[in-house]
Amino acid sequence: MSSFSQKNLAAQNIAETANKGFMSYINNWTSTSQQEDNKVISSNLDDPLSVSDIDSDTSMSSNNSSKNHHSSKRSSPAPVPSTVTKKTKITDKYLKELSAYHEPVFDKPPPTTIGILDMNQLEHSTKTMQKCVSSILEKAPNCNQLQYLIESDEIDNGIRLELQDNPLIDTASKLKSLHEIGKLPILDQIINDEVKISDDDLKKLKKIPAKSNSVKVNSPRDVVPEIASTGVHHDMPPLPPINDPKLFERVFIHKSTVNNKQYLEANHLLHSHNERLEFYGDSILNNLATLIIFKEFPDSTEGDLSKIRSKLVSNKTLIKIAFQYGFDKKLRSRISDDVLKTGDKKIFADVFEAYIGALAMERGFDLEDVKEWLAKVYAPLIHELKIEYIEEPIDREAKSKLYGLIGQDDLHPVYNTLQMGDGIHNKFIVQCTINGEELGRGTANNLKEAGLRAAMAGLNNNEVLKKYFVARQQIERPIKLQRLERENAKKREVAERLEQERNNLPSTPSSPIRTSMFPISVNENEPLDIDAKNKLYGILGRKIGDKPAYLTSQINGNLFKVVLCIRGITICETTDPSKKKAMARAAQTLLENESAMREICKDFRTKDSPE
Repeated sequence: MSSFSQKNLAAQNIAETANKGFMSYINNWTSTSQQEDNKVISSNLDDPLSVSDIDSDTSMSSNNSSKNHHSSKRSSPAPVPSTVTKKTKITDKYLKELSAYHEPVFDKPPPTTIGILDMNQLEHSTKTMQKCVSSILEKAPNCNQLQYLIESDEIDNGIRLELQDNPLIDTASKLKSLHEIGKLPILDQIINDEVKISDDDLKKLKKIPAKSNSVKVNSPRDVVPEIASTGVHHDMPPLPPINDPKLFERVFIHKSTVNNKQYLEANHLLHSHNERLEFYGDSILNNLATLIIFKEFPDSTEGDLSKIRSKLVSNKTLIKIAFQYGFDKKLRSRISDDVLKTGDKKIFADVFEAYIGALAMERGFDLEDVKEWLAKVYAPLIHELKIEYIEEPIDREAKSKLYGLIGQDDLHPVYNTLQMGDGIHNKFIVQCTINGEELGRGTANNLKEAGLRAAMAGLNNNEVLKKYFVARQQIERPIKLQRLERENAKKREVAERLEQERNNLPSTPSSPIRTSMFPISVNENEPLDIDAKNKLYGILGRKIGDKPAYLTSQINGNLFKVVLCIRGITICETTDPSKKKAMARAAQTLLENESAMREICKDFRTKDSPE
C-alpha cells in the first residue's frame, strides 16, 4: 500500500472518530432534552420542600419527534403511551438545588419545551462539538478523495468495504465537501463561536409552536448583589466605574470557579478569572500609593516611606476596603464560607487589586481619577500614619524657653538619658524632670536632639508647667519689685543729670560760623586713622548734638568719592578705592584741622533754647 493510501486511511479513522463524537453529542443532547422533558416542575408551588412528587405527562408526539434526532445506528427509547402518567420522586436535596432557581419574566409566556439544563454540562457539550467539527474539517477526505480511496488498488477489499458501507465516514466526507464548496459556513461559525441568528430567524423561531405544556423554564437566581458604589454604609468615596461589563464581572470571578472546566482551552481559562487582573492591579496600586505618600510625607526618609506604603497596600488594609465596598458579597468562588470566614481572607484583598487592575486596563496611563479616589480612600489611614511618622520640627530654643518659664537657681529642669542609642537601629531616649517630676520624654537619633525633644514635650505639659510657673512667680515677686525700684531710681538720676546739663549750657557765640574757610584741603599722604569716623561722631554729639553726613558716589568705575557735610556745610572731599577708607580720611582731615574743628563746633544752644 502506498504512503498516500496509508495517510488517507489514517485520516479516515480520525474522521470517523470525530464524526462519532459529533453524532454522539447530538444524540446525547437530544436524549438529555427528552429526559429533562420528563421532569416536570409545577409552577404553582409556593413551598418546594413540601412536595413529595411531581407529575409529568409525556405525549407520543414528543417522543416521536425526539426520535428523528437520533443516528441510524442508535435505537430510540420506547415511547411512553399518552395514557400513562409518570411520577418522579424528588428528594429534599434536589429541591434545595432547585430553590436556587426562579422563572424569568418575559413579555409573553416562554416556550414550554425547554428543560432544566446544567450550564457546565451544556458548555462542555458545546466545546466537544466544536472539537469534533474542527477534527472533521481537518482530517476527513472530501467526496472525490474518498472515492479515489475506494477505487484504489492499493487497499484490500475489507478496507474498501468499510469505506463504502460506513455511514459515519460518508457523512464526514460529505460535510467536508459541502464546507469546501462554501455551502456550510455554519461549521466555521461553530468552531469560532460566531454562530449568527438574524432577525428573520428569530421571527421564525417565535412561530414554532410549543410541543409540550408540562415543562416550565427554570434558570439560576441572581443571588449575587451589586457592589455599593459609595460603600455598604454610604460613607466611602464613589468607586471609579469599570465601563466594560465583561471586564467588571471578571474582577469578581475567582479561579476556583473555573478549575473544573478542563475541557476549555488554557488561554480561555486564563482569561476567565481575575488572577491576571490581580497581578496587574498589585503593581498599579504600589505605584499609585507611592505617588500619594511621596506628596503627603515630604520630609520622611526612604525607610519610613517604605513602611508607610507597606501599611497602605497590606492585605489587612485592602481586605478592610473590600468589605467596606461589599466586594465580599459580589465575589464568586467555590470556596466554602467556613473557609473564607476562618482563613486569612486574602482572597478579598486580591479582588480589590483586581478591581484596580481592571481600572488600569481601561484607562491606560490616565489614572489621575483613580489616584484621587485612592487618596480619599486612604485619607483616614494616612492621618494616623502622619501622627506616627511625622515628627514636629526641632525647636533649638526649647531648653531655654522651658528654663525661662519655670527654672530657678536651686530648682530647674534636669535631663536624664534613659537609653543610649547607636544612631542607626536604636534611638536615644531622654527624660526631662523637675524636682523629680517628669515633664516629658524625647526620642531621636542623637543625644542632643533627644534632649531638645524632651524639652519640647515639657513645654506641652501644661499641667506641670502651670504648677511650677506659679511657684516661681511667688518666689520672684519680691525680687521683681526690688528690680523695678532700682530701674525707677536710675531713670530719676538720668532726668536730674539732663536738667543739670541744660542749666550749664554756654551763652550764644559772639559770631556765626565762618563758612569761607570751608572746604578744607585733604592731605592724602598722612597715615590713615581708620577709627577717625567714630571719634568725630562722638565729639560732634557731645559738643553740638549733631552728627556728620557722608555723601558717597562712585567715579571711574573703581573709586569712591566721599563729601563730608556738617550743619549743611561741605567740610571736605576725599576719594579712595575703599568707601570706608574715604570716609575715615574725610573725618581725619577735620579732626587734624583745629581751627576748622573749633569753627564747626560753635554751640548756638542757650538756656532758653527748646530741647
